[in-house]
Amino acid sequence: MSTHSTFLTPDLNDYLVRYFSAEDDFLRQLNTEAEAEGIPPISIAPEQTAFLQVLIKATNARTIVEVGSLAGYSAIAMARALPPDGT
Repeated sequence: MSTHSTFLTPDLNDYLVRYFSAEDDFLRQLNTEAEAEGIPPISIAPEQTAFLQVLIKATNARTIVEVGSLAGYSAIAMARALPPDGT
């Protein structure tokens, strides 16, 4: 997993970590198992995931297309931000 965000300001990063923690046990385990299987540990950072989830909810997105998924971490996290009728 990435150890830091590349596009978030320090203030935005701190805010997201404090109020929108997106990583749970399932996603942590997914990264652990992916790394054990030899998948490079370059997944999106938890604070970037939180930022994407905020954007998805703020824009009332109903559909998400992810092109290229490493182990599915960000796809799962984004899907969780969709409303029940989202795809």
